[in-house]
Amino acid sequence: MDKYCKIFIAVDMPRESLISIIADKYDLEGSPFGSWSSGYFDMDIRINKDFNEQASKLFPDGFLHFEYYLDILFRQDLEDDEVMINMISDLLVWLWGNNYPAIAACDFENLLPEKGGYNSPHVPWPEPVTP
Repeated sequence: MDKYCKIFIAVDMPRESLISIIADKYDLEGSPFGSWSSGYFDMDIRINKDFNEQASKLFPDGFLHFEYYLDILFRQDLEDDEVMINMISDLLVWLWGNNYPAIAACDFENLLPEKGGYNSPHVPWPEPVTP
């Protein structure tokens, strides 16, 4: 299984604030650049070059235009895929619980809650989802 996951996030806050809440969530040493390393993964918060506010509101593919994304690369020597799945699942549920639209794009998204959020009317979205 590929050890990479990209999580698109739409939040109405500056990047520095997003960096702070992610660092607090994982008790990571504050990085003003939004890059961390842990025993399991390397993570970066990036500004999406394809950000488009209007396009980001279109369900279900608008997530490709959310303002930010997390690049998460798990250590290649991590043998237990459950660690990876549980960490991403926990992060998604936490983001959704805080009403932050977030969609995971990774090889194992089907193993995540709401299948990573794609095409799910049960996760927060920048605009109300119309069935």
